[in-house]
Amino acid sequence: MLNLVSCVRPVADPTPNIRATQQAQQQQEEKAARDSDRKEAKAAFDRGYAYSKMGDYQKAVIEYTNGIGLSPGLANFYINRGNAYRNLGEYQTAIADYTKAIQIGGSYDALAYVGRGLAYSNLGEYERAIEDYDKAIQL
Repeated sequence: MLNLVSCVRPVADPTPNIRATQQAQQQQEEKAARDSDRKEAKAAFDRGYAYSKMGDYQKAVIEYTNGIGLSPGLANFYINRGNAYRNLGEYQTAIADYTKAIQIGGSYDALAYVGRGLAYSNLGEYERAIEDYDKAIQL
């Protein structure tokens, strides 16, 4: 007599494979979203730069703000938005953006210190301006 129990092989649990497939799909979707955000942020930066060159600083601020929403960790957005605010005469707001760029850090620090120094100078805060210019020189 044939023992059927000995002929039956256990079926592997498909759950780990399903989870791995779902995780891989989720990672691909997240990467695609990040890539899309990067492209949109770059486009916002380029539009902001073009508006600044045309002297339309209000529109430049809008574009840089859009870019910050997509890539808040990029200092160059804050510096350029700070420049636009400074050109609009909104010196305190510009100082806040330059300060944020300095907090983020990176290769744009000298530009942020110079921009902030200019804003301080526009406000008549010459000692603070000189401090920032000195920091920019040290970098």
